[in-house]
Amino acid sequence: MASVLDMPEVNEKVILDFGVCKHNKEIYLYHTTANNLEQIKIAKSINGLIFDSVKKTSKILDKNEKKILIGNIHEFKLSQINKNNYFLTAKSSISQKGYIFSSKNGILWTEKNLLPINETSQIIAKPYKQKGYDLFFGDKEISVVQTKDFKIWENKKTILVPRENHFDRYPLQLFSVLSTSSGTVVFYLVTVKKREGNHFLIGAALVENGNPYNVLWRSSHAIWEQPKEWDTKTIVPLGAAESNNKLLFYFATNEPNVYAVSNDSFSELLHIKKLLHTPKLTKIAKNPIIIPVVQHWWENNATFNTAAVHENNKVHFLYRAIGQDNTSMLGYASSNDGESIDERLHNPAYIPREPFELPNGKRVVAYMSGGGYGGIEDPRLTKIGNTIYLTYVAFDGCNPPRVALSSI
Repeated sequence: MASVLDMPEVNEKVILDFGVCKHNKEIYLYHTTANNLEQIKIAKSINGLIFDSVKKTSKILDKNEKKILIGNIHEFKLSQINKNNYFLTAKSSISQKGYIFSSKNGILWTEKNLLPINETSQIIAKPYKQKGYDLFFGDKEISVVQTKDFKIWENKKTILVPRENHFDRYPLQLFSVLSTSSGTVVFYLVTVKKREGNHFLIGAALVENGNPYNVLWRSSHAIWEQPKEWDTKTIVPLGAAESNNKLLFYFATNEPNVYAVSNDSFSELLHIKKLLHTPKLTKIAKNPIIIPVVQHWWENNATFNTAAVHENNKVHFLYRAIGQDNTSMLGYASSNDGESIDERLHNPAYIPREPFELPNGKRVVAYMSGGGYGGIEDPRLTKIGNTIYLTYVAFDGCNPPRVALSSI
């Protein structure tokens, strides 16, 4: 849902909105005008949609306590670290390094140091009991660098890159970073250049608290896309904030308006609870690990669909095998590391012998099942107490397959 914000005193023809920040339970929006780049006005809101003016004006000072001309810095990102600790990062128009400013009240900002990069960036504090800060940054891909004293920056690493055949196949620019109990949410902008102008999309990723290099989840689709009616406007993305579990994105335009896009549920939008438990698997380089053996009549056609159980410091495999008579049997193999096979039996470990798993004597079958005309298929192993149970699909080549059970 997009809304034009109720903003006080923004009827100037040219307004430069440059930042949004959560200030305790209120949201602060910082803005200035082209004819007065030294005076930064502040508007605050409880719900993130209706704003009131703050009487005090904000100032940004350099290390010599002189006002910095806002026109020389841009791409502002603001963060509340705790009740009396705020940071503002910005890119420089005249230097190869960016700026970082600090504040105790979110109003008076003083230069703390130069950043090691001159890209769009935002800083957050490490979780409780961990010292230091994480700086997320990027105009083409999203990276992280860490510091404890704002002098030494280390552990620089890229965590998000454009993906082919996805909505974010274009360069990624940092949009906003929000800390949650489930992890740090990184929002990034994707810019598609059209004839009418830039068309923005927003993607999101969730990284582990305390380990920003571990990406827990990344959106497969854009979580927001610029509406077509905005394509003719000059859009300036400001940032994101959370208010009462509502996720709010803020945008300035070439009009004296500020737009907000709101979503009713922050956690629902990101599917954090559901996707936190999605496992991340990496296929090993050495594959396949079990292949047919030409000399073994019972497995010279195919080997597949293995069961596995870890017991006595070994991984034990029972795998489905099909030989020259197209009847499925189970072969046995074991591995010390789960990847390289150390032992493999020459004879089947388990063969069909019951009527419900034996093709009939005349070899008249109704249909095939996974390449075979009957036998034992698709084993699974489960250890309960001192017994290992084997479940498998039993097929006689004629009747519907059924589930069978054995144990050792």
